[in-house]
Parts: sequence; C-alpha cells; structure tokens
Amino acid sequence: MGIHEERYILLKTCHNSTEGIKQLFEEAAIALEIRNHKNIMKFLGCCLETKVVLVYECQSKRRLSNLLHDPKGALSSENIYSALSWGSKLRIATEIADAVTYMHISTSTPIIHRDIKSSNIFLDNQNVTKLFGFDHSLKMPLGDDHVEADVAGTVGYLAPEYCIESIFTEMCDVYGFGVLLLEILTEKIPLYQYYDKEYFDKGHSASCGQSSFNEDDQELNGSSVDKLNLSEIKSTSDCSSCFAEVNVDDELHVLAGETSERDQSKREGKKYIRHMSKKQVIQASLEVNILSEGETKQLMACITLAWQCRKDNPTKRPSMKELTEELRRIKTIKG
Repeated sequence: MGIHEERYILLKTCHNSTEGIKQLFEEAAIALEIRNHKNIMKFLGCCLETKVVLVYECQSKRRLSNLLHDPKGALSSENIYSALSWGSKLRIATEIADAVTYMHISTSTPIIHRDIKSSNIFLDNQNVTKLFGFDHSLKMPLGDDHVEADVAGTVGYLAPEYCIESIFTEMCDVYGFGVLLLEILTEKIPLYQYYDKEYFDKGHSASCGQSSFNEDDQELNGSSVDKLNLSEIKSTSDCSSCFAEVNVDDELHVLAGETSERDQSKREGKKYIRHMSKKQVIQASLEVNILSEGETKQLMACITLAWQCRKDNPTKRPSMKELTEELRRIKTIKG
C-alpha cells in the first residue's frame, strides 16, 4: 500500500512472465467492469512502464480475516475498533453478498469471483466493506451456464462440484459465501493443516500452507425463525427442531475425506468450521456474540441461510440475489 495524489492505493503486480501478464490484464478487464459498486475495491488503472502494475483504491489495511481471528494484530492508528459487534457482522455479510450479486447480474454475462474469503474483504476508514481478490475471477461465456477451469481458489471455501468436476457456476460463489458467513458468525477458521484428497482427484496440484488466513493463503493455481424457543437454544442438546432440513449431527464438509484422515482431523480441531456440527456452530456463535433476543433470532436465521448455501447439490442452494434479499430480511427481525 502507498499514497498517490493524496489517495491511499494498493499496487498489484506479478512475475514478469507472459502468463502472469496475461492474468493481470484479464483481472484488470474484470475489475474495470465492476469498479462502480460501493462494496467492491475500486480499480483505478494500471501502469505499463517497466512492469505491469494494477492500481486499486484502498483506504485501509484492515482485513476481515484479521478482525475475526487476530484482533490485536489488526490494531493500528487507523482502526476504529478491533472487535466486531453483531450489527457490524450482519452489515458486513450483507454488503459482501450485495457485491457478489452485482458481479453475477450487473454485466452482460455473470462474473464469478472464485475466491470469496475473509482475507479478500477489507474495511475502509468508514467501515464500508470492500470486496477484493479478482485474480481468479472469470466471466461466463455468452450463452453458457458454467465454466470449465482448473481448480483455483482457497482450500476450505471450494464447492465440492468444482473440486471434482472442475465445473464452476455462480453456485460455487454461493457455497464459498456460506462458509464465509459461518466464519463471520463463529469467528472460527474453515480449515487448518488439512485438505481433502478429492480436491486433487483430477491431478490438480496445490501449495498448502498452515492456515487459510495468513497473508499467503492456501490457494490452488433462511427460513423464518419466529417459532424458535430461544430460551432452549443455549442449553438444549437437540437443536434439530430449529433446522428441519439438516440433521444436527451433519458436519460441515467440503468433501468427505478418507476415514483415517477425517478422524485425525476431528481429533485435532473441532474448533474449525470444517468439522463443526450445526449444534456446535450455534454454541460457538453464541459464545462470541453478545446478543439480545431479537439478535439471537437473527443469528439463527443466518446459520440456517449459511447451511442452505453449503448444500452439496448446487441446485438446492439459493442464488446470490436470493440470499442477499434474505440477509436484508433477517436485519428486520425483532425480539
């Protein structure tokens, strides 16, 4: 980051190779097309002198990943606060959803982000959410309903159909958003020191680090809750009545790994979203969010929505437009 003509900017470059330069130009074309949305990091232009450099407007270094998982590390002179209130979380989720919806429906053909994650979300000095990270984004070919592409994105957020078939649609962004929404609610990371072998069934390679939320990410090149008994949510061991569509013992999963790997990962970290049941998600969310009765209803509705986004069958997931509308409805729920 730096300052140019009294504007904070973020510079992005690549290795000076033909393929790297080609990818930067493809990113620039997409970033230019979506630059006018208030929740998308604004693309200012590019420099073509000694090295190709993309220039984005970036008022703050604050990433959502730092605010959720490393609040002390996120503190700086420009930070207003290091912890997110429930209202801030719901607003951030809604703004992200609105930005991705814009990518899907505002252009001649949908633009698929392909790497929705907390470290690609910035908050500016006015706490406005800014979506970033368009290096993997693809524009849907005219007349097509999917894109065939090598697996790219971040381990933990990838939809199962994409990992297995290398077929990408808008529903893959919906899946990634569902993981992100649960991450916002629980303040837990999706995955750690583990990925499923099926990601690479088709020979895709990956360079996986330790955590999905370091600066170097693990990248590969609701329904109504009016009838909820809120007094029982915090104590009951059976929350199945709250979530009729999903068994409470179902685990959040990208793909089921081999038994030995899965069992080992369970022993290592129930605290990661990848291995949490819906009941554990509820408990984790209640632990980190100070909520009124109405806000607890909002939380439960958000969890239900996230679960719908993460259905294995992509045709059963809501569209980004539908889930954005649902998040706005959830904001109106009162006690």
